[in-house]
Amino acid sequence: MSIERWTITDREEWLKRRKPNINGSEIGALFGCNPFMTHFALYAEKAGHVDGIARETDAMRRGRVMEPSVALAVAEEHPDWVIKKALDYVWSPEWRLGCTPDFRVSIPGRGRVVLQAKTVAWPVFADKWQGGPPQWIMLQTLQEMMLDDAEMGIIAAMVTSSYDYELHLYDFQRHA
Repeated sequence: MSIERWTITDREEWLKRRKPNINGSEIGALFGCNPFMTHFALYAEKAGHVDGIARETDAMRRGRVMEPSVALAVAEEHPDWVIKKALDYVWSPEWRLGCTPDFRVSIPGRGRVVLQAKTVAWPVFADKWQGGPPQWIMLQTLQEMMLDDAEMGIIAAMVTSSYDYELHLYDFQRHA
C-alpha cells in the first residue's frame, strides 16, 4: 500500500483532498456504527450526490476548540511524553482511505504513536463509553494507526461536567 502525505495549509484544499477517500471520521459508517453518518449518507457523499461538507455542530466546535486542551491534559499526566499536533493529511490512493491524525506522540521506549483527542459530555460518556471507546472511534484510531504506520494508538477522552473534567486514556497496539 502506497501512502501519500500533504501538509494542511488551507481548509478548502484539505476538504477537496479528503473527498474521494473514506476518512477516519467516516470509517464507522461502513460498519453501521457511526452515530453521525449512515451507510446511505456516506454513499451519497462519495458518489457526489450531496455536497458532503457538513455544517459544524456545537459538539464539533467544542471538540475543535478544546482539542489542544486534551493534549495539554495528557501532557500534564505524562510529562515524559512529547506531544505534537499533526499537520498533515495521510492517505492511500489505491485503497482510497485517508485520515488526519490529531496528534503524534513520542513515548520513551515506544515507536510511532497517534493520539486521537475527544471531548465528551459526562452524560454521553456515562451512556456510550462504559465498555470503553465507542466502536466508531476505535475504527478511526485504527485507520490512523495503519495509514500513519504507528505501532500504538491512544484515545484521550476529556469528559466534561459543569465544573471540571476527567481524562480517560485508552491505548492499544497495532495488529495485523
